[in-house]
Amino acid sequence: MVVFTTAHAHHAVEGFALNAVDYLLKPITKERFLQAVYKVQERLQNKLAQYPLTQQPVADYIFIKQDAKLVKVLFADLLFAEAQRDFTYLFLKQKKLLASMHLKLLEDLLPENSFLRVHRSFLINTTAITAIQGNVVEIEKHAIPIGASYKEKLFSLLGM
Repeated sequence: MVVFTTAHAHHAVEGFALNAVDYLLKPITKERFLQAVYKVQERLQNKLAQYPLTQQPVADYIFIKQDAKLVKVLFADLLFAEAQRDFTYLFLKQKKLLASMHLKLLEDLLPENSFLRVHRSFLINTTAITAIQGNVVEIEKHAIPIGASYKEKLFSLLGM
């Protein structure tokens, strides 16, 4: 997949004629760059849905970029994630990581059957829930708010 980046707007028509995903005109803003990234992700997801790779085993981890290295995060170790502007804190069983990604991107990388958004700033591992009281999910010693628009989906996923 190709995203063209150039300072010359007159090349845009040619770029799209070549089936480019997007065309970014310099200077490129962060918001516009992220919009192009989401377009690429969407196309990749559509292609994967058309051609599922059933022969390949499903991974039980992801790699998260932290500082200058990639850190392996097992799904079973990830308790929940909290959005903080352009970053996301990942709360693991033994430590806390700061990832330079939006919560939406992390949500797209995690398996839907175990991870669920329960608030605009929180994504939880449903298998790590220890209790639910009112509009709060408890995971270990952490209290995570449940947003009104997310409550029905949470209870539906939990079979309640």
